[in-house]
Amino acid sequence: MPAEPVAPWSVSGDGGPGGKGGAGGAGGAGASGGGGGKGASGADSAEAVGGAGGKGGDGGVGGVGGDGGPGGDGGAGGAAPAGQVGSHGVGGVGGDGGLGGAGGNGGDGGHGSDGGDGGDGGDPGAGGLGGLGGDSGNGTRAASGVDASDHGPGSGGNGGNGGNGAQASVAGGAGGNGGDGGNAGRVGDGGAGGNGGDGAAGANGANSGAPGSDALALGQPGGNGGQGDAGQAGGAGGAGGAGGAGGSVSGDGGAGGNGGAGGNGGVGASGGAGARGANGIDSIGGTGGAGGGGGDGGAGGVGGHGGDGGV
Repeated sequence: MPAEPVAPWSVSGDGGPGGKGGAGGAGGAGASGGGGGKGASGADSAEAVGGAGGKGGDGGVGGVGGDGGPGGDGGAGGAAPAGQVGSHGVGGVGGDGGLGGAGGNGGDGGHGSDGGDGGDGGDPGAGGLGGLGGDSGNGTRAASGVDASDHGPGSGGNGGNGGNGAQASVAGGAGGNGGDGGNAGRVGDGGAGGNGGDGAAGANGANSGAPGSDALALGQPGGNGGQGDAGQAGGAGGAGGAGGAGGSVSGDGGAGGNGGAGGNGGVGASGGAGARGANGIDSIGGTGGAGGGGGDGGAGGVGGHGGDGGV
């Protein structure tokens, strides 16, 4: 007697919603500007005036969302010559505060459907300063075979490509992991999707500039201090885990995991101090170097996949 055919399972469960991506990390604060150079003493003559102190360096520009650094202190004024009618030099002006950080990066690309390839990561949005490219989405899990005797398991989707960095010195986001293949058989459960890799950290800034040269004779101003190093960008947060598969007979899929938070940007290095002014009647002290910019905040983590619908 032939076996009684088995009715196919109804496919009516809804997949769970994808997890929300983590927030981007705060940008690092800009470093303080270097102090201005001290003004030189006045020449040995009547009515000689000491040199004015140098202007303090400007604060560094904040990273994405970060505050600007404070300005450096002005240099001290030069002393008047002993036994003369001259006066002391005036103190230097304090440096300007750093500017606020620029706008954030663009969002990640969407995920593919079941069995498809993961979406590509989004490129940084316009106006971003050296932000990391967005991480790509994980490949989705392939559908299970309808019948183990007739059909094999489906192949998992490929992970998408990482987003491009905004500058040549900034690394792009890491590609997502491929999804697991579906199990053969009518009621087999699919494997969970893999987590996305962490984003690469940004490259270090250029080396510090050379100190300003010493002032020459005849009251020439001192050289400017070198530029400080730029801070290192924080790494991107990890992707959220995939939601669990739905149970049989109209079970709903589990919700996707939340993405990890982005790393914080590094603090910029301090600017160099200005060189001392040359001897003369009213020479000017060198200007302090500007503080280094704060590192960009890390990119927010990629949201997890929604769970598969019940079988």
